[in-house]
Amino acid sequence: MAEKAEKKPKPKKKLFGLFGAKRQEDDAPEAAEAVLDAENTQDAGQPAGATVPKEDPTLNIMPAGESELYKMYCRIKGVPPLPDDAVFDVTQFHMQGLAPNEETREILKKLDRQAETMMRKWLDADAEPVDAEVVLSISHDKMRAYLFIFPPMFGADDVTEEQLRATLAEKGVEHGLDEEILAAAAKHTMLLMLVATGTPVQDGLDGSIVDHYNRDNDIHLTVKWDNTIDYRDLGWLQVARENDTICTIIPPTDAVSGTTVFGKEVKGKNGRKATVPKGTNTALNEEGNLLLSKIDGVVTFQADRFRVDPMLIIEGNVDIAVGNLDVMGDVLIKGDVQEGFTVTASGNVTVNGGVEGAHIQAGGNVQIGLGMNGNTFGTIKAGHDVFSKFFENTNVWAGGSITCDTIINSVIASEGEVLVRTGRGTIIGGQITALLRVAAISIGNPSNRAMEITLGNTAAWLQEKKETEDARAAVLREIDELEKSIRFLQRQIDTPQKKEQLDKMTLQLRMNRLKLGKLDTTYGTILAREADIVKCRLQAEVVYPPLQVTMGNALKMIRKNHYNVLMYHKDGEIHVANV
Repeated sequence: MAEKAEKKPKPKKKLFGLFGAKRQEDDAPEAAEAVLDAENTQDAGQPAGATVPKEDPTLNIMPAGESELYKMYCRIKGVPPLPDDAVFDVTQFHMQGLAPNEETREILKKLDRQAETMMRKWLDADAEPVDAEVVLSISHDKMRAYLFIFPPMFGADDVTEEQLRATLAEKGVEHGLDEEILAAAAKHTMLLMLVATGTPVQDGLDGSIVDHYNRDNDIHLTVKWDNTIDYRDLGWLQVARENDTICTIIPPTDAVSGTTVFGKEVKGKNGRKATVPKGTNTALNEEGNLLLSKIDGVVTFQADRFRVDPMLIIEGNVDIAVGNLDVMGDVLIKGDVQEGFTVTASGNVTVNGGVEGAHIQAGGNVQIGLGMNGNTFGTIKAGHDVFSKFFENTNVWAGGSITCDTIINSVIASEGEVLVRTGRGTIIGGQITALLRVAAISIGNPSNRAMEITLGNTAAWLQEKKETEDARAAVLREIDELEKSIRFLQRQIDTPQKKEQLDKMTLQLRMNRLKLGKLDTTYGTILAREADIVKCRLQAEVVYPPLQVTMGNALKMIRKNHYNVLMYHKDGEIHVANV
């Protein structure tokens, strides 16, 4: 090496071309040629990617004044460097296809510090030849190995492929070697090369659930071409037979282990089992991949579980042959409910036919396909919503909304909305009460049949509120009396009997406080339902007099026809607007 250096002494004034005779003769090192296409080289021989300063530099740019690697490149290339405040593209130090990221940026920063040391050696006029230096960098997860070769100085020897392989073997890098890169690496100095890539871990996939029944049991009203609704099919009733499949359970998969560049196994995470939505009257099959119905019934999804509730199906009419019904669960009547009979269910009641002068009570929804004529004494009471083709001479109360095509001479009360917007969309006579809104195509008729509409806090809501307020007041009085008695006894505990009495009172006080907490929750729920009178609305395309409208404490008599009308409450009065 010394003889070679004597044959080709380094220049003493020029600060570029100092890496041996062969490189000086070429005037452009192979490392630069590997990434710097002449067509992409900017003016004055600057490397590709040199730009004016940017306010928001990304990972692939760096100020020229902060990079010793960049200065080394300029010396190799034999071009003057950019001003210190300019930026350049660091990907010029990447082998083709190696994108810039946090990892490569971190490696380049470390190499930059090493380059600073080498730059000082160049300035030493009496420096001895220095062989090319191989730097091996391993990623934090040990899945990537990078090579970077600093060129030889002062005529020293280049690195060989055999030396590179020996370096990798010495460091234990044996898995995922890129033979193509490795074979060419010795020819490319000043380039960051991804020379080995581990086999990544493949974590297992979590199990999943494929539903065969909808989790959404909401009612979906479909208006037909003639503006009517088929009240016999509202889409919410999902019936299952015994052993029907409710959902399929897809099992999790196991992880596939990976391998680091050092040949070490890296274990992944196996997938987690899916939570099976197993509820009342459902069971898994022997293989554990199907959730089945144990009974004939109605499928619903509640509290993150599928459940099947018993359903009584009456193939014909509810008449003298069937009698009154009182069941836990749902009832499906495929025929009619005749006059004088009662149908009571804790769940939903569905009647495909009609109802005449009967009484229907449901904890859930009531659905009547062909409508109901109550003959002045028939009633419906539903915990949730009510749907029917029509109501005539019927008393109806719903904890939710009421939807139908026609209402005639009926007493209707809803804790939600009364919607009569399909079919004829007519309300004639009777009394209509709703917490939020009444909407119809027409209200009243040209023969001037009187009727009343009340919007706002309903009688049922007011009663529930009063009962809860009374219960809270009673519990508060008991708590106050107990606290006084306890304070008195605490000052005079002189016998075992008084100690026992104090313990009983303390326990009763805790129970009353728990009771008060539940009542407070209930009262908060009630207040949340309190009607905001300002939001109450009465809407119709035509309104015939006489009509009495009440909203809160405001009352208005409609004495003439109104068209496309919207009635609302403002400043203590009911206003009528045309829309």
